[in-house]
Amino acid sequence: MHIYADEITVDGDRLKAKAYDETDRQKIIIYSKIKNLQEKKFWENNRDNLLCVVNGDLGKPQRPTNFNQFNVRKYFLTQSITNQLNLSSFEKIGKWEPQIFFEKISDRIHFFRKSAIDYFDSMPSPLAEYAKALIIGDVESCFYDQYPGISDLGLIHLFSISGFQVTYFFVFFKEKFQKNVFSQGTFSHIDCSCNTSFFVFSDSVQSLIRPIIAAELSLFASYFNLRVEKEKIWSFSLATGLLLSPMLLLNLGGQLSYLLSFSLMFIAHLKPFKQGLLMSSVTIPIILNSKFTWHFLSMPANFFRFLFSE
Repeated sequence: MHIYADEITVDGDRLKAKAYDETDRQKIIIYSKIKNLQEKKFWENNRDNLLCVVNGDLGKPQRPTNFNQFNVRKYFLTQSITNQLNLSSFEKIGKWEPQIFFEKISDRIHFFRKSAIDYFDSMPSPLAEYAKALIIGDVESCFYDQYPGISDLGLIHLFSISGFQVTYFFVFFKEKFQKNVFSQGTFSHIDCSCNTSFFVFSDSVQSLIRPIIAAELSLFASYFNLRVEKEKIWSFSLATGLLLSPMLLLNLGGQLSYLLSFSLMFIAHLKPFKQGLLMSSVTIPIILNSKFTWHFLSMPANFFRFLFSE
């Protein structure tokens, strides 16, 4: 098993990790019980990407047993994970030494992401949870239970559509480096690579697929001095997103990302009040289908969000 350090979660004496099975060539979830305090400290302090030999019971993620219960199997399926290893024991643990150039880059990105997680964990709550969710895509399973207002007020799209990380990163990089350091061509090549690296750094969350692809296409168009309509950019990002992640539109984040961005193409000229009203309206069916609840304050909340974003 190949395990990245930033994809290991320790909760009490329980360990959960996303891994890549080198034998069967598949993603898999590992559940294990930590035996002693020394082992717990090892997993909590580890920043190395590991190559492990693991024994356990292979099975499918559990189906929901109660109405309105979180569907773990469906959630993992959207990430192309269909199996999990239960009651796991680690027979051998060693540091992963990548041999391929792109694997070495990925290794460093995951190392820095783990460092960022440790840094955010040192912040007070709820700043730590919001920083991890918005900046590096690390949303803990209990996040929406601790802060129900995010979903109850319809603000869940802030963690699904915003893509503000990509926009701010692109604008900051352009303002700081394009005019003074790099030529247009060199800047496009570097920013294209940085956007891809940032996607990995953000845990490759599906809601960022659309803004990343749109940013890459915009860079390509500007490099060749082409004018590409926003409808074509949206369509290309959808087709490419489904090619990279076929389960994209079965995920709430993916659904909101593409639906709200599609809606914005036609209501961007309206005033903030109408934008908030219409954006809330189009999300109601998806929110109800996923959360089974809808809060009457969601429309005012969205109105103020669009008002202050002007």
